[in-house]
Amino acid sequence: MLPNLCSIILIPVDFYENTEAAFEQTVELANAGISCIHLLHIFKPNNIFPQKLNKNERYHYKDYASFEDAVKKLNEWKAAMEETMPGTTVKMHVERGNVYDKIVETAKKIGPQVIIMTKKRKHNFFSLIKPICPDELSRSTNCPVLNVVKRSINTRMKTIVVPVRNFIPERKIAFLAVFAKIFRSKIILLGLHKSNSDKEQVRKSLLDTYRILQTVMNNPIECHLLHHSHFPKAVLNFVKKVNADIIFVNPEVETKISSFNGRHINESLGPASSLNILYLQPYPLE
Repeated sequence: MLPNLCSIILIPVDFYENTEAAFEQTVELANAGISCIHLLHIFKPNNIFPQKLNKNERYHYKDYASFEDAVKKLNEWKAAMEETMPGTTVKMHVERGNVYDKIVETAKKIGPQVIIMTKKRKHNFFSLIKPICPDELSRSTNCPVLNVVKRSINTRMKTIVVPVRNFIPERKIAFLAVFAKIFRSKIILLGLHKSNSDKEQVRKSLLDTYRILQTVMNNPIECHLLHHSHFPKAVLNFVKKVNADIIFVNPEVETKISSFNGRHINESLGPASSLNILYLQPYPLE
C-alpha cells in the first residue's frame, strides 16, 4: 500500500501550454491515491490603480470578463480531469491579486500535500514580472513543490537522484516510496561531503538511507559519495551527467546556485532540459 502523500494537490493554472505538463504529471500520480485536486487561477486587476471594493464585492466591474473567462476555462480543465481520473474531486479557485501571495494564501487554507507547478521562461533582468520561485514557495508554505517541465510530457521518470547530506532524509524517503513505485525508477543516492571531517557522517547517512530503501522497495539503487566545494553546483553537474529525470532537493541549501543573483537550480537548466524537481522541506528533526 503506497503512503497517502499525494491525496490533496494544488495546481496553479495560467492556461498556457505549460499547464499541460502539470495536468499530465497529476494523471501519473493518480495511482498514489489522489482524492482532491484544487485548480487555482489568479488574475491581476485590469486597471493599474484599482478602486476600493465594497465589503460584499470580490471583483471590480472591469474584471468581470477576466473572471468569467477564467471560470469557463477552469471548468474545461475540471471536466477533463474528472473524466481522466474517476473518483477524484476537482475544486476551482479564482483569485484576484498578487500571484505568489494568493498561492501561499490558498495553500495555507486548503493544506495540500503537493503543489504542482510548471517551469516558466527564464527571467530577464529587465523584465517587470519575475516567475514564481518554487524553492521559495516550498519554504513559505512548508509544502512539497513539484516543478515540472513541458518537455517531460509522455516521458517516464526512469532515474531519480536524491542528494544525501549528514542526516537521513526522511521526507525524501517517504516520497520516494510513492514516486519510485509508480514509475519503477532507478534511484541514485548522491552523498556529498565538503571536507574529510564530515565525510564519514555523510557516508553513514548514505548507507543508512540505502538500507531503509531496500526494505521498502525493489527498485535498483545506486550510491555515490563525492567531494564538493559547492553543494548545489555539484548536484546540478551530477544530474546532467547521469541524465536524471527528477531530483529530490531541500530548498535553499541544496538548490541556490548563486547568492549574488539569487539563481537556483531550476533557473540554471537549459531550455532543452526535461529535469523535474521536487522541493521538500526537511522535517525539523532532520
